[in-house]
Amino acid sequence: MNASPLKPSVRTLKNLVVPALEKALEETRQRDIVSACLVALAKIGLSKDPGKIFRSFLSDPDQEISETAILCHGIAGLRESVPMLVWILQDTPRGRSLVGRNKEGVNFRKRAFAAYALGLIASAHKDIKTKRIVFQAAAKILSGPDSANRDVSAVLALRLLAPGSADPKGRKLAIEASTFLLDYMKDKKKDFFARAHVPAALSWLLGREEGKPARRLPGDGLKPPPGGGITALRKKAISFLKSCLKKNEEPPLILQSCVLALGEMGNPGDKDLVHLLERTSLGKITRDIQTRLFADLALGYLGAAGAEEAIPFLALRLQKGCRKMVS
Repeated sequence: MNASPLKPSVRTLKNLVVPALEKALEETRQRDIVSACLVALAKIGLSKDPGKIFRSFLSDPDQEISETAILCHGIAGLRESVPMLVWILQDTPRGRSLVGRNKEGVNFRKRAFAAYALGLIASAHKDIKTKRIVFQAAAKILSGPDSANRDVSAVLALRLLAPGSADPKGRKLAIEASTFLLDYMKDKKKDFFARAHVPAALSWLLGREEGKPARRLPGDGLKPPPGGGITALRKKAISFLKSCLKKNEEPPLILQSCVLALGEMGNPGDKDLVHLLERTSLGKITRDIQTRLFADLALGYLGAAGAEEAIPFLALRLQKGCRKMVS
């Protein structure tokens, strides 16, 4: 008996839903329907050969459909699609042929979707070889000429390499990825929009001191425990993010990301960090309203993780009323 009356059984999905979706793909070229069917098939995962279905839409002249087909390889977690996605990401002759862009080259949007699809596949599997292929492909993109959208997706792909708690090889790769991202963020010649995504990636890869996340996220179960090089690198990353905030020399978008990441990965017992976030909230570091509000949010994360001194500060801020919180 089905545990949830609203949830279709595997048998229903396999015998009724999947065939209906596949038939719809054969009978219509309407963009929204095609995209929705592709994503549904990727999420259900019961097609006989989903990769073949997705590949048939890679060169579709409709940009949205082509991009959706690329992303669906990642949603479905198809490891066999990794080489193909790397070709698309790196704009190789094979990649161009797959998406029907032999003359023009693969545009940055399709390459961005390929990067994120690779990250999804790496996240879905424990296979360290697959994760390392994704790391090398994303790192190669980030080491090349800037393209903000593509670089952001490469950062997000690295973010999804967070290891399991009992995976020493995965923790080693997380250290490599975090070290690479930290160096990337320090390079101010890189696109600031891509650099602004690094702090969040670091918080996912390195976790929080004592393994106590301040809030539940989809990747919490993948966050590594303290130990070895991760502990040292986490402290180094926190120190760098704190220095970025104290110097206040980066664009607001980067400062906002630093604040949130500090709340998610900082040590609740770090009084200097709590004080820094309080000063940020009060406008003593920056006048940027969003950064100040994010500082309150970060203090909430730390308070939930054990930073008791953050709680009365936030309570006092709330007592002043919403309009006065950013005064």
